[in-house]
Order: sequence, then C-alpha cells, then structure tokens
Amino acid sequence: MTRKHFVFLAICLLFVSIITSGCGSGKTTTDTQYVPVPRPTVEPTPVKYALELSSTKFTMNVGNTDNITVTLNGEDITETATYTVDQEAIARVEKGVITGLSVGVAIVTVHDDNAESDKNFVVNVIDPNASILEVSKETVSLVVGDTEDIVITLGGNPVTEDVTYDVKDSSVASVEKGKITALGEGSSIVVVSFSGANSAFFTVDVMIENPFKDAVVGDTVPFGRYYQTAKGEIQPIEWRVLHKDNNRLLIVSDYGLDSIHFNRFSRTETCNVWIDSFICLWLNDSFYNTAFTSGEKSFISVNGKLGDNIEETAQGVNVFLLSKTEVETYFANDDARKCLSTEYAQMAGTVVYEGGFIKWWLRSPNPNNGQSVYFVYDNGSFLFDGVGDIGVVVRPALWINL
Repeated sequence: MTRKHFVFLAICLLFVSIITSGCGSGKTTTDTQYVPVPRPTVEPTPVKYALELSSTKFTMNVGNTDNITVTLNGEDITETATYTVDQEAIARVEKGVITGLSVGVAIVTVHDDNAESDKNFVVNVIDPNASILEVSKETVSLVVGDTEDIVITLGGNPVTEDVTYDVKDSSVASVEKGKITALGEGSSIVVVSFSGANSAFFTVDVMIENPFKDAVVGDTVPFGRYYQTAKGEIQPIEWRVLHKDNNRLLIVSDYGLDSIHFNRFSRTETCNVWIDSFICLWLNDSFYNTAFTSGEKSFISVNGKLGDNIEETAQGVNVFLLSKTEVETYFANDDARKCLSTEYAQMAGTVVYEGGFIKWWLRSPNPNNGQSVYFVYDNGSFLFDGVGDIGVVVRPALWINL
C-alpha cells in the first residue's frame, strides 16, 4: 500500500468514526444537557396515627394537680408520651399529671414518635383570690386577611384596650386593642394579661379562602404547589374545572405534572388494578403531602368510591386518575384531550411528541390484558400502555368541596 493510499484510508476511517459516534444512538446531541433533579420519595411512609387528648384546656389553682389521658390508635400512652411546657415556671407535666406552679398560662406540647403530629393543650393556673379576665369568645375562626373584634372584661367592666395580648404564633394572627387580624393559615393561642388579675386565653384558627368558591366549569385555578421547572422549583399547580356536582367540583391538573409508572412490572397476570397500583399509592402519599397544606387538604373531598367497578373502589382516596368514561364525558373531542407537561415532568422521563404534547395515564384497565391500562395519546385518542412505562404523564384529579 502506498503512502497516498494509507493517508486516504486513515481519513475515511476517521470520518466513519465521527459519523457513528454522533448517530449511533439514534439521537442528536446538543450543547445543553439537563441534569435530572432530585425527585420526591415515592415509597410509602410508615403508618402513623393521630394523638387523642382527654381535654385541651385545664384550669387549676396554684399548687393543685389534674390529669390528662393520651391515647394513640386506641392505646393509652399517657405515661410514655413526651410533654414539653413552654412556661416551665407556670406548670409541670409528668406522666400525665399536671401541676400548677404559679399564676399564668402555659402551653403543653404532647409528642410520640408514632404519632402523625404533635398535639397541644393549655394549662391556666389561677389565684382563687384574684379577679378573673373574661373573653367574649373562646375560639375565633377567620379566613386569611379578615379581621374580627374580641371583647375583654374584668368584673363586668370593659378592659379590651388596656390588656396585654401575647400571640403565641405571630405568623397566624396579630391582636391590637381587641382587633384580631388573620395573617396566615394555622392556629394560635392568645394569652390575655392584666395587672392584678388572672390571665385568660382564646384560640384563633385561620384558614385560607377556598380558591374555587367562584369557579365555574372551564376555569383554571391555582391550588397547591408542586415541582415544575427543570431545576425542580416548586410552583403553584393550575387545575381545570371539569364538572360541578351540587357543592363539589371535579378538577384535573391542566399540565402533566410528573412521569410515574402505573405499576411496577409484575409476574402476576393482573397488575393494572387502580386501587392496588403504585400510582394510587404515590398520588395519595408522596404527591398529596408534597402538594397541599393542611388547610388546602380541608377543601379536598375524600372519595369512598370512584366508579361502579370493584377495581375503582377506594376507601380514603383523596387523589385519583380520571377514567376513560370521565374523559369521554368531560372533554369535548380529541383536541381538548391533548395535554402539555411541565419541564419537571419532562426531566422525569416524559416522552414529548410533536407540538409538545404528551401521553397521560387513566385509571381504566385494559379488559383484555392484565398488564396494561388506558392512556390518552398525544393526539387526544385512547390507547393502551404497559403498567411499567415511565414515559406516560400523571394528571392528578380531585373533588373539591365548595
């Protein structure tokens, strides 16, 4: 082989190498490479239960004692629960025994590792020889931004503008000269003090306003928050109102929010049953607790039954997928069923088709194949896909109470 032939062969081999390295995968590459963002856990959390207190308010004289009973899932845990007193000079709690130490109001937090959240109770320790402040309301319930007046009296005389107000959680409300202003979602104790008198207290419960109260079919309403951008930033979720049923609204996310398989691959003949699926668990655990605050959850209607088929029956299901029948009913045509997805869903593995449209899961099983379920294709038509496909998008659906 001559030197000329050798050089020509080397150039050809180099050219083939470049071509195959760029095209061997069947995909083109770009200068911008997104790095997958951390995903929320989709594993089930340990089962926890609500603490139950025998009372949430105790009034006693200095030096006296009282008892509280704490139960968890029907079991008495009074002696093993942990009690934390915010004013240790006022009260002490040991194994459920409450002791009044000095005049004032103390808030006690009860904790157990197996409880879903802590619970509080209030101890008002008084001097029986001192006058008692009286409040016009024990509990004031407001919506964020609202105001309400409370009246404080001492021996029948108004002292509203003269007493001191100690709001235990200043992010929830403020109180000035008896005017309560709701600032943020939550609950707070307000302790009222006046020189020479026993203290009193009242509770302020603040809720957010139902964002769907004026919504009609066809509206889109922001509600809750979820991962949206390619960087995993959490932003408000847009929901489309599909149907009104008396005092409830059926809504579905306007965009595909995440890419989750319907179920893990299974060797069983049937793994497309909605209520037993991985996606049902994920929607009602990880997604539900990530997307909504406790106040927002109060607007979500718990569904006892979603359909006539046994595979659609679910006790305590808050979030679900639409069925094929519901989509046919509430979406006018194929174009109306087309859906786009968030950047985050694309980063999670969503397959994106021409125009940016994607496939989205339904809860209806394939009657002829126990390993596939219906989905809406990018062109708005209905097809089947295997339960383990990660390229199909989740559009959560909810019933909202008005």
